[in-house]
Amino acid sequence: MYTEKSRKKLLPLLLGLIAALCLPVFAGTQEEINQARQEQAQTQSEMASTQERLASLEALKGDKQAYLGEIITQLDTLSAEFEAIQDKYDVKHAELVQIRNELEEARKTEQDQYNDMKLRIQYLYESNTGVGALEILFSGDSFTDFLNRSEAISELHEFDRSLTAQYEKTRQEIEVKEQKVAAEEAEIAAVRDEAKAKRDQINEIYNTVYKEMEEILNGITEAESTLAVLAARLAEQDSRLQALLIRSYGEELGASASANFSGSGSQTTVDGMNLIYLGQFTLTAYCPCPACNGPYSGTASGAPLRSGHTVAMGGVPFGTKLYINGTVYTVEDRGTPYGWVDIFFDTHPETEAFGMRTADVYLVN
Repeated sequence: MYTEKSRKKLLPLLLGLIAALCLPVFAGTQEEINQARQEQAQTQSEMASTQERLASLEALKGDKQAYLGEIITQLDTLSAEFEAIQDKYDVKHAELVQIRNELEEARKTEQDQYNDMKLRIQYLYESNTGVGALEILFSGDSFTDFLNRSEAISELHEFDRSLTAQYEKTRQEIEVKEQKVAAEEAEIAAVRDEAKAKRDQINEIYNTVYKEMEEILNGITEAESTLAVLAARLAEQDSRLQALLIRSYGEELGASASANFSGSGSQTTVDGMNLIYLGQFTLTAYCPCPACNGPYSGTASGAPLRSGHTVAMGGVPFGTKLYINGTVYTVEDRGTPYGWVDIFFDTHPETEAFGMRTADVYLVN
């Protein structure tokens, strides 16, 4: 017959079996925790490296932006100088074209005068009428007529020489002016070409720096995207680590219950939940008022305060779920030691009405 006495004899055997089953599970969980922490540390290292690279790129971006500003200022100045020099060159070139037209006209006029003079000489000395210059001179009726005709021919020759000399002088003056203006044009062209070369050189530097700026901006975008991915990964790893710590805590409680089975640590199922009995704990209440929560507006875990959900207790990881009097609470705050549960209420009258009491507390495993 199965008696109370036989039950007590059977307990050590059952406890040994439960401990044998629980300890390997705990060791496996601890290994997962260590692996999760290593992965988390690796992610944090990658984030630190990426943040350092991002800071470096941001600093480099600032330097490049300042440099680009200087280059743009230089380009604007050089472009204005180049346009002013080009305007001077255009004016001087137009003047030179006008002078060359005048020179061409002067040369043509001089040539026409020379041709006319040759025709007159040919007419006087080689006329087809058979009357030469000497005949013209000696065909007069008197010596006075001869002198007059000689003087007229001499004056005609002198006029031709004077006119030719005048045209030649004008042509020479225009040639001198042409040389001067051509020299001025060449000087302006040299200055213009030098300004253009400087502008092209600065423009090339601008294009190079602008391309470097694009690479920096692409690097910043890439680093920010990488940080976002790493932050999401870190949050996921943190959640997984918290879950593993809670599971480990439950396994420790299970192992402890197996070694000291006296009602505490026993497992049961309520509404499909696997519960581990922790024992009778002291229950108190608090609310958001300064008398209860001091200067704090939230929880130590950063989660919002919620009535019927939030409790404060030490000794367990945040996120640990406790089953108390038919309600599942979540440990999201500190302020009390293990074995003392402080339950959050919305108003101070509710906390006063709750007072202090004891209750059976279960771990939702």
